[in-house]
Amino acid sequence: MLRLLLPVMLLAALAVPALALAAPAGKYKGQATAQDGKFRYGKVTFTVKGSSIRNLTIRGVTTSGCGGFKDVVVPSLKIRGSSFSGTYKPVKGVDDKITVKGSFKGSKASGTFKEGPACVNRGRFTAKRG
Repeated sequence: MLRLLLPVMLLAALAVPALALAAPAGKYKGQATAQDGKFRYGKVTFTVKGSSIRNLTIRGVTTSGCGGFKDVVVPSLKIRGSSFSGTYKPVKGVDDKITVKGSFKGSKASGTFKEGPACVNRGRFTAKRG
């Protein structure tokens, strides 16, 4: 009986840290800034569902090449442990892509984004659940 119980206990002990690394599900809200933190962009919103981020939206990002300000929208990003990342091409056939990287610490997220070469922008963001 002890031989059967020991592997089960070992698997349970290994699963607990993995659960602790997962991002809490729900809606997140926050703020974006320029890469150097000196200029404030608009609000950041997204939803965590399972192992993905859905509908990451960063409002009012200063952009060159496409004129003025724009909203950066990424439909889906993969979460692996406490980190997330992904690349999205907003318009097929146009040489432009958005890259996002970041991490979760508890119910808070922080990350960076960049877009180019057609519409050029970059920045950082923070958000918390709730």
